[in-house]
Amino acid sequence: HALSPDLAAVLRIAQEVHVASGGAFDPTVMALVEVWGFGPRGAPAAGEEPSESALAAAQERVGLARLGLEFPAGEAATLRKQVEGLRLDLNAIAPGYAADVIAAAFEQLG
Repeated sequence: HALSPDLAAVLRIAQEVHVASGGAFDPTVMALVEVWGFGPRGAPAAGEEPSESALAAAQERVGLARLGLEFPAGEAATLRKQVEGLRLDLNAIAPGYAADVIAAAFEQLG
C-alpha cells in the first residue's frame, strides 16, 4: 500500500523509536493490546487473563519485522503486511506528531 506523507512520517518515527528502544516500542502491538482488553473492544471480565493460546496467536501478528516498510527516495513510502491480521496501534506516537504539525502551521502563520 502506498502511504500518505503524514502516515509515512509517523511510521518512520515509529521505526526509529523501535530501534532506539531495543524493540520495546512496537507500532504493530494492536493484537496484544486487544487480547489484554485495552483496545476499543473493551476489557475482559474482571480477573480474567487471556489464555496461552490467545496470547500465542496474538504474538504471531506482532513485530515490526512482519511489516514491510519501504521508504524509496523520491517515491511514496509503502507498507506491506507480511502476516494476516497484523494491525497498527499508533496511539502512542500519532497525537504528538499531529501536535507538532499543528504547531509548525501556527509558527508559519506567525
